[in-house]
Amino acid sequence: MTKISYIEKDGDEFIVECKGHAGFAEAGNDIVCAGISTLVQTLVAYLPEVTDTFTARVDKGDVFITAKGRDAFICYKMMMEGLRLMESGFPQYLQIVEGVL
Repeated sequence: MTKISYIEKDGDEFIVECKGHAGFAEAGNDIVCAGISTLVQTLVAYLPEVTDTFTARVDKGDVFITAKGRDAFICYKMMMEGLRLMESGFPQYLQIVEGVL
């Protein structure tokens, strides 16, 4: 299961951590993991376009991101909406938890 934990601050700052493999299928064939990775990696790739105040660490599929700024927060909220849609369709493979990192 992939677990995504997050904290939001002041409507313009966030911390998000993504850990684990979804386990829907074997690595390389896991559509749930691919969807999660696409959403998270897109945010990581786009943050430099919208803020100078961010850190992103990717290590063997685990991701830790912090960022501040209105545009960064809007991008983060869009990513989270996509992840919540995935969680509703695949709850046994993706869990999103607020406030626990």
